[in-house]
Amino acid sequence: MSTVLIVDDSQTLRQMLSELLQNQGLKVLEATNGIEAKEQILSQSPDLVITDLIMPEMNGYELCRWIKGEPTTQHLPVLICSTKAKNTIATGECVKEPTPILLSPSIRRSC
Repeated sequence: MSTVLIVDDSQTLRQMLSELLQNQGLKVLEATNGIEAKEQILSQSPDLVITDLIMPEMNGYELCRWIKGEPTTQHLPVLICSTKAKNTIATGECVKEPTPILLSPSIRRSC
């Protein structure tokens, strides 16, 4: 079973994504910020990280830099899912709303 780590300070969004992914047969881990996510990544080795950008303590940008800068985690796919305005999100980041139709195929390809 593939494992997905959801990183977001919004409990509502974590619950929504967690339910969606569990219904697709995936194991779900949760973290409220990048620091918690680092701990989960090192101890649980998820197959995919879905992260928000704006969070306290360690934001999504910092988390991505850490993941891609570490030899043991640089292979880990990261899907950025944020409510930040589309015109301020860099190319390659998630800019569509996370619906089951759009999100599930992306996660299946990553896991």
